Amino acid sequence: MNAQQEETAAIIGELIETCRDGQEGFRLAAEAVTDDVELKRLLSSFSLQRAKFAGELEGLLTRLGHEIPADHLSAGGTAHRGWMKIKSALSLHDPHAILAECERGEDVAKEAYARAVAQRLSEPAQEIVRRQRQEVLATHNTIRALRDSTEPGSPLAATTEAASEAWESAKEKGHALHAAAKERIRERPVPAILALLAAGFAFGLAIHLLRRRNEPTDPLERANLATTQWFGKMGRKLRRERAMHNIRRKVNRLANRHLPDRMRWG
Repeated sequence: MNAQQEETAAIIGELIETCRDGQEGFRLAAEAVTDDVELKRLLSSFSLQRAKFAGELEGLLTRLGHEIPADHLSAGGTAHRGWMKIKSALSLHDPHAILAECERGEDVAKEAYARAVAQRLSEPAQEIVRRQRQEVLATHNTIRALRDSTEPGSPLAATTEAASEAWESAKEKGHALHAAAKERIRERPVPAILALLAAGFAFGLAIHLLRRRNEPTDPLERANLATTQWFGKMGRKLRRERAMHNIRRKVNRLANRHLPDRMRWG
């Protein structure tokens, strides 16, 4: 297998995992829908679509001479990546919350196929991936339209969705701040290091002042505290010495029991 085939196999392997995730996520979503037969049938069809996609990609890997990992052969009963929150949405039995999580999973699939199309794939693989990507985009648009056409069925569903959106927004801002900080450190390392040292010094000073604040101010109380701490330290030291003495006695006893007479010690 040449370098291009290795690269193609790695990309196809990622798409297989994405399709298996979608297969399992749509299956769980379809099982959770109880009062809408059409939506249940549609979600089941999307699950079958991802199973078909995964099968096509696995056949492509086989033709490339690449062994298919065991965890790619089935959905495995657990959804990953974009489908991680699907089970919490299913517990609400709310179509809007379920469709919102389905769209989140489809966002991951859409990004995975976009990355794959942008790579240098062999001609047969490029054709299959492009065709599947068009169907993934159509599925994503369908899920989004259905989500927009429904309303949250319960305050808990609305709260869950709002919390998820707030968390995603905060995570994106955190990544942006982290990237900006790394870039600033690369551009101006000395000021950045000095700023970090100053922040560390300020943090240490704050901890020290808080500890001093909690210490007693009366000389007698301070003396009692110091005495208590000293006795505690000595007690721990004595316990350690007693434990070591007991260990040495046990070792000597075992050695005298099992070693020949000429090798024994007192």
